[in-house]
Formats: sequence, structure tokens, C-alpha cells
Amino acid sequence: MPIRRVRRSLFKASLVALLSGAAEAQDAPSPGPKPSEAQDGTSGTADAPRADETVVTALRHPASAQDVPQEVHVVGEEQLRTGPDARSLPNAVTREPGVLVQKTGPGQSSPFIRGFTGFRTLLMVDGIRLNNSTFRDGPNQYFSTVDQFAIESLELVYGPSSVLWGSDAIGGALNALTGKAEAEDDWHGRYFVRWSSAERALFNRIEAEGGEEGSYALRVGVTDKVFGDIRAGRGSGELDGTSYDERDLDFRLDVPLGDEIELTFAGQHVQQNNVPRTHTTVDAVPFAGTAPGTDLQRDLDQTRDLLYGRLAWEGEGGLYDDARFTLSWQRQQEEQERLRTGGRKELLGLDVSTLGAQLEYEKDTAWGLLTWGVEDYHDTVDSWRRDFVNGVKTLDAIQGPVADDASYNLFGAYLQDEVVNGPYETVFGLRWSHATLDANRVDNPDVAGNNPATPGNVLSIRDSWSALVGSVRSLRHVGDDSAVYAGLSQGFRAPNLSDLTADLVNSGIEQPTPGLDPEYFVQAEVGARTNQIDWRGELALFHTWIRDMIVESPTGELISGVPVLQKDNVGDGAIYGFEVRGERDLDDEWTAFVTAGWQSGEVDQFTAGGEKVSKPTSRLMPFSTVLGATYRPADADWWVTGDTFIAAKADQLSLKDETDTQRIPPGGTPGYGVLGIRAGRPLNPTTTLTVALENILDHDYRLHGSGVNEPGRSLVLSLDVRF
Repeated sequence: MPIRRVRRSLFKASLVALLSGAAEAQDAPSPGPKPSEAQDGTSGTADAPRADETVVTALRHPASAQDVPQEVHVVGEEQLRTGPDARSLPNAVTREPGVLVQKTGPGQSSPFIRGFTGFRTLLMVDGIRLNNSTFRDGPNQYFSTVDQFAIESLELVYGPSSVLWGSDAIGGALNALTGKAEAEDDWHGRYFVRWSSAERALFNRIEAEGGEEGSYALRVGVTDKVFGDIRAGRGSGELDGTSYDERDLDFRLDVPLGDEIELTFAGQHVQQNNVPRTHTTVDAVPFAGTAPGTDLQRDLDQTRDLLYGRLAWEGEGGLYDDARFTLSWQRQQEEQERLRTGGRKELLGLDVSTLGAQLEYEKDTAWGLLTWGVEDYHDTVDSWRRDFVNGVKTLDAIQGPVADDASYNLFGAYLQDEVVNGPYETVFGLRWSHATLDANRVDNPDVAGNNPATPGNVLSIRDSWSALVGSVRSLRHVGDDSAVYAGLSQGFRAPNLSDLTADLVNSGIEQPTPGLDPEYFVQAEVGARTNQIDWRGELALFHTWIRDMIVESPTGELISGVPVLQKDNVGDGAIYGFEVRGERDLDDEWTAFVTAGWQSGEVDQFTAGGEKVSKPTSRLMPFSTVLGATYRPADADWWVTGDTFIAAKADQLSLKDETDTQRIPPGGTPGYGVLGIRAGRPLNPTTTLTVALENILDHDYRLHGSGVNEPGRSLVLSLDVRF
């Protein structure tokens, strides 16, 4: 039987099972706790920050969102599971203002936050860096290696966060937070299933939690994801070569060791198989003038493992009030198989192990609340590439995507002081960072080829960089429910292994480039937020000055039709824009909501002729907005939400964007407007059903810079069962 027919049979059978399970659940007993009260219709809406919302990433300790002097937002568990973009973790922020989620492929999504992505945005899991020294400029796939079902919330902090979180936190910082299990004397389970017709996707998640009060609390979860070939909107139809699968495992154990000390031990495993990069292959469906690819196949296998232990204790009024020590180990492995014409095959991959240590303290003093600490991350990198012709190996290359036999160390020490003076709250911060790179096997760009047997073709690179950055932010409370804030924050990014040693082909050909310098950024931000009884909102405006940014510029040379790129610290310029979000209770049953964002900016780049020009930065987000409303009857337990997601044409293109003809149409990505409606209700005290119809008009559209179109009209069913 053809594989496509097998997949369709699988999805039909799963749908029947899902619906049957929902029907049977109506008569099920009620052995467990009620579903979260968050399942009340806010799923998928664009809630403004609420006064009682707590965040930990912005100040590195729990604080009310109302008291944070910068823009911050929390994506909750229900939006991660049943929201309109619940396909993956980065997809969950697609409708956040100021965020453009670029999708190279269906499993390779990368958020641009305030104009930056890749190694200029920082992703963490429970405050532990997922970023490592092999992360690329521009979009990458690593944000998709965090299972959205393994976390309880995703905190998004806008703007440079280098003082607290170090290098890479330029556009913003995303912190995926796991939850502590309920330590009761019995065990509870949860089963969640999500099926989407146009995505051809089926997710199954099962987890258990329990423990003993005062002794331990444990949560364990397993997720299985099957992604079929996407059916796009009218015009593109079925997108062959967009299917893959994923298996995930996670756990978290919390053990109190006394009244004032607690140990947390947690782990995650993510395995993705045959994730396609479809736009470079012959399966690519042209959109609005994009060029099809020439590869016969280009798939990626990706594995990420994380283990960490954290000890938290109180200082009993000594030099500190609270302290935390974290040891972590993370391993990220990837292997790409690329089949070309003429019987050529290329295997290239990475194996990166990262050891991390964090020690942080807090102390409430007469000079304010002090937070200080040190952290260190050490990467060990193996990188390879093997070429074949008609099944016969022709080359064991010097390196793969980055240098082989390499290491990278990132150390930081920081101090933050929060001072409260009447209605004013001011936060000062400083951080010293030091990065060291040691790459033993690098392909010499001045010698043709990647063969280690060629004389003079193997280089070694050693370098280090240091920087001191600071920030000052202030907030003034206006009454009990509103606040205005302003701040200046510096960002710093040290060159990494990808900057200096990348040797790979994506939208352009990169070659090793020793001698690059750090990048520096300064952002000014002003904003206001309010949390009134019947309406909530926030407005933020920002301007980011850029100095010495490493820019990839096309040289004008083509190799097999692919532009060759050069890297230089030439990128001086700026990005500016705004974000707004709000919601208003129209009455006891209706709530309207809106988000909007826009960005513009330019940095210096080199033309193919070597002339320095000022052009837009890559993949700037066009004006985008979400408008919608939620209806929740006062005397019923069901809800319904409808919204429209609108984006203008994205025609601010960098020189590199103009050469990326497989992903970006000539002149820019067309604008779009997409309608969706979602509804949900408890079937009984332990079971909740959510039904959605997305892209109702079956519009054929693409998020700017992406290599694949979005799903067409889609029925999405989710069932959440507690037992």
C-alpha cells in the first residue's frame, strides 16, 4: 500500500478513536482533579498581562508582571496545547506582537523578536541556556526541539537581556518553564490528544504526577507526534515532502531536604526523525514567484537531551536571603542527509555537549533588592561531513557545519539592584562576560576544497573576547492598576563557532571567517500598561542602536547557482518599532482583544561590487495584527473565540533576502488575512474538548521568509482527560 494511503488511514482511524473517546468520556467517573480553570476560553486569545501574573525571567526571581519595567508576556499552558498555533513551541508565539515566526520547514521554526533571531535570541529551559556556540545567524531549527507539552508556561522578555542572561539575548529571551508536580499521597494522570486535518498532525501526550506530602513530588511525561504532509490553502494544495515524526520524554523530581532547602532534578529527551527542509528540494511548491529547489531530498535527524540538578536554600539573614546552585548537562546531536542529482549524497552533522554551572544569590538590603551570581557554560563540539557518489564515499571532510574538535567557553558575572522609592521602581544592572574559542580543525578558506589531505588546508583558531554591559530601567506606578516605564539596556554578543568557522550551504554559501569582533547593541524602550476592572492593555515603543553587527553580504559570485556570502563587522544601524496588546470586557459574557506590532530599520551591508550601503535587516516583521472576541455565557461552561490574523506585505528586504529566491518571492512576501474560530467545553469534571476551524477561507499564504506555506482550512480537535 502506498505510504500516503497508509498515513491517511492512520489519521482517519485516530480521528474515529478520538471522537469515540470523547463520547465515552461523558459517562466516565471523576477520579481526579478538575481541569485547569485556564480552560475557559482564553486559550488562543491575546491576553494582556494581568495584575496577578507572576514572571521570573525578567528579574531572575518571581515578580508581578505589573512591576517589571520592560515588556514581558507569558504564554500559558492552554495556549501551548490548544491555541491556534499549537504545532510547536516557537509556533506558540506566532501571534505575539513584535514576533515574526519564520518557518524554513514544518519542523524548523525560528522566532524573530524585535528584528533578531538565531543566535541573537536566547532560549532557555528553566533558566538553563539551550543556545550553544554552533547556533547560526538567521533562522535555525533548535527552538523546535523543546516539547511544548513538557512545560507549563513560556515567558517572553522583549529586548536585550544580556545583563542577567549573557551573550545572545539581544532581540529577547524565551524561558520555557516546567512545573512542579502536586505532592499528594496519591497519583494522578493526564492524557491529551490533538488532531489537525490540514497539518495532517496527530499528537498524543500522557503524563503522571504524584508523590508524598513533605517527601517528594514527581512528574513524568511521554509525547508522540506524527506530522503528515501539509495541505496548504487553495492554490498550493498538498505539500509533498513535509512529513516527519517526533518522540519526547521528560521528568521532574522535587525533594525537600528540610524546611529551607529543596533539590530539583529534571530531564528532557527529544528525538526528531527525517525533518525536511523542503524548499531546497524538487518537492517545493513555488509560491508567488519563488524558485523550486534542486535537491532530491534534504532531511534532518535531531536529538536533544537535558539533565539538571538544582539546589535552592535560604540564608537565614546572613550574606544572602536566598540562593540557588544549578548543574546542567545538555547534548544536541544533528545529522543532515542531502541527496543531490548525479548520485551525490552528503552527510553532515554535529555533536555538542554542554556543561553548565550557575550560582545565584538574593539579598534584601537598605540599598535595594540585590541579585548577583556567576555562571559558566562549556561546549565540546564534534563536527563531520562525508560525501558519496553512487554509494561510494569520496570524502571525509575536515569539518562539518562548524569546526571539528572544538570547544567554546562562556563565563559571566552579574549584579542587579532593584530600588523602590514610593511609586518608583528602578533596576540597575551590570555584567562582565568572557568568551573563549578553541577550534582545532577548520577548513582553510584560502585553499580550495574541504579535503584534509590537501597541504595547508587545515587551520586552527583560538580567540577570546570580554565585555562589560549595563542597563537601567525605571517604572512608575500610576494608581493601583497602571504603570509607565522606560529603560536603556546594552546587549553584547561574542562571535561563536558558527560566525568564525561555518562551512555550509543554506540560502548562501558560508566559509570560515577568522578575526571577527563582538557585536554591541543599545535599546531604548518606553511603555505603559494598565489592568483596569474591565480592560487591560500595554503599549511599548523601542529603538535599538546596532554597532559592529556581523553581516552576511552576497559577493556576486555563484557556485552551482547559490550565492557566496562574506561576513564582516560592518553592520552599524538601527531597528525600531512598537507593540501593543489589549483586551476589553464588553459585558459579563463578551471580551474583545487586539494585538499589533511593526518594525523597521537598516544596517550597513556590502553590495556585490563592494560598496557599503544601508539596507533593511533580514526578515523585518511587517505591520501585523490580531483582532478577535471571546464569548463565554454567564450560565454555561462553554466558550467560543473568533479572530483574524492580518499581516501586510513584507517588502523590507536585506541584500541577502533579495538573493533568497526559494523562500522570499520577488519584491517581498504577500500580505494575508486569516480567519479562525475555536470553542471548548468540559464534557465532565475531568475531560475537556476543544474544537477549532482554522483558516476558514482556505487562504494560501506564507509567513515572511518561510520555506513552506501555512496549512489551509483545518479542523482541529483536542481532548484533555484527567484521571
